[in-house]
Amino acid sequence: MREKPIIKVHWGYNEYGILAEQPSKFQLRLMRIFAGITFETVSVDVTVNYSQISGRWYLKSIFFIDVNKLTRKDKEYIYTTERELMISSLIEDGKAINNDKLLQSGMDFSDQLGPYDEAFWGNYSIILATDDFKSKIK
Repeated sequence: MREKPIIKVHWGYNEYGILAEQPSKFQLRLMRIFAGITFETVSVDVTVNYSQISGRWYLKSIFFIDVNKLTRKDKEYIYTTERELMISSLIEDGKAINNDKLLQSGMDFSDQLGPYDEAFWGNYSIILATDDFKSKIK
């Protein structure tokens, strides 16, 4: 029997996964004391897509949707955060990447990013935050 490739995977977190996504008790306490905010992750959904190139399967994209609830001064705000990683090109040079040398286990990926390097990212398409988006963040 011929194996069929997985071309798309979609999953959502159960109650235990959602609990793991919550900020630490210390962070939650600080938010409540200093800003009067309570925070709760409501749901997390992840979709991973693969595409076939020259007979081999490669990662094409990863899409995250987080729904969170923020309460402040008896007002409740539900907001959704969407994050997407898209692979736009593939360079096949035959060299394997050793993930242990790239990322530290147990650390958030976002905490391992260095400073923005304009020379490196100069030729890539990026979406810059608009003034409207910046004002909503404030």
